Amino acid sequence: MSTIHTGIVSTATYFPPHRRTREDFIRQGADPALLTKWDVGEHRIAIGETGTDMEAKAGREAIERAGLKPDDIDLVIGSCLGFEKANPPNAPLTAYKIGAVNAAAIGVD
Repeated sequence: MSTIHTGIVSTATYFPPHRRTREDFIRQGADPALLTKWDVGEHRIAIGETGTDMEAKAGREAIERAGLKPDDIDLVIGSCLGFEKANPPNAPLTAYKIGAVNAAAIGVD
């Protein structure tokens, strides 16, 4: 009987390039005392990108870092606070966008 090894060989993250700083929030009328109380710092804003667009960018980077091809991937695990649709969850849509045609996809949202 042969042994099958499993593991996570790569991970990646993606942050949208558009930023909003504390000063931006204050210019837009936010109370500086509340920003301090809530420890509000920089926020990233997705303009023209969906949750699965961002997940796919991170997925492609992880695949590249691992030196693999999308069809080498067996499992896509995704987590996102911004759901694109009620059903299907983001993980299968992300797997589709990165070309992981052989992968199962699970959302851990």
